[in-house]
Amino acid sequence: MGDSQENNKGKSRDKDNYVSWTMEDTNELLHLLVDAMNRGLCDANGSLSKHNVERIILPQLNAKTNKFPKTYSHYLSRMKWFRNQYNMMSTLMRNNSGFGWDPIGKTFTAHEDVWKDYLKSHPSHSKLRGKSMVDYEYLKIVVGGGVSSGNNSISVDPDDTDATTFEPENRTVGIEEFSYDPNSDTFITPNNYEPAYQPPSPNQPSPPSHPL
Repeated sequence: MGDSQENNKGKSRDKDNYVSWTMEDTNELLHLLVDAMNRGLCDANGSLSKHNVERIILPQLNAKTNKFPKTYSHYLSRMKWFRNQYNMMSTLMRNNSGFGWDPIGKTFTAHEDVWKDYLKSHPSHSKLRGKSMVDYEYLKIVVGGGVSSGNNSISVDPDDTDATTFEPENRTVGIEEFSYDPNSDTFITPNNYEPAYQPPSPNQPSPPSHPL
């Protein structure tokens, strides 16, 4: 009886912590996290404290999310999702023969036979095929121990909720352009690669231009 009640409580907690994450919400959170790391808001372990997440990240995220406000528990759940995505994408990139990356659609590209061979040995990675993905470069910064160049940041000032937008490049980046560093277990992006960021809201005002 006691075990049954505990199981029901656990299921109830899981249900309470569940919230619908759109790709728009997910990308917004990822970019806020990257910028926070650029600003040196991490602790000695390279992580953001609960205080900083609740004080800086979530208010801006929720300012753009009217339907499903996110809590710290929701943030932890999405961080786990980010790690899973990073692990899957890293595995695919280690088996990169025949794969490419479309920065516009944010999808992995390959011929049918390439996908067939890859999914035969990695059946749980079917979600990588034909679906828009979060940006690998930013995942590497947030959960992969990578280092940000600081060039593609957005504001995390609590008084400023406008995000900087970036125009995507109209080309396909081959995965072979990324070089794998076995010492750090990360991928090094090519010098001419810039992650494309789609604005989270079509009504968002365009940022002022800055002289080069």
